Amino acid sequence: MIAERYADDELRQRMLGHYNDEMNHSTLFASLIPLTGFETETHEHEVQFELDKVMNFDDELKTFLFRVHSIEIRSWRLLVLHLAIIDESDDDYMKQMGPTIQKILEDEKQHVCYTAQYVSHHFPFTDHKRLN
Repeated sequence: MIAERYADDELRQRMLGHYNDEMNHSTLFASLIPLTGFETETHEHEVQFELDKVMNFDDELKTFLFRVHSIEIRSWRLLVLHLAIIDESDDDYMKQMGPTIQKILEDEKQHVCYTAQYVSHHFPFTDHKRLN
């Protein structure tokens, strides 16, 4: 929604690709659940409630991308930690998760890179006086 409302054509395309990646990540993460031996329950009204909250969201473009950038950095780091745990594990189900986690990590790296370009453009860190 933010992309459609506020972004120029180039940024809009990047943001829409990012959105599609995130929807795919949800599917990929869900595909890992059976490997754990756990089952999940979905309550349709709760899912719809959460979707409605997202769809009613609005934010200024710069603030939104700064927020997304910090979230993507956190996600990248957590996925790196997941892979480190998988690498040290002897559990077969953990090893089976590795390629999926790696795929998601590759997407997250791309998200960090394009959001970093935007953040750097709007808040350059070259003025050291501002950082003190």
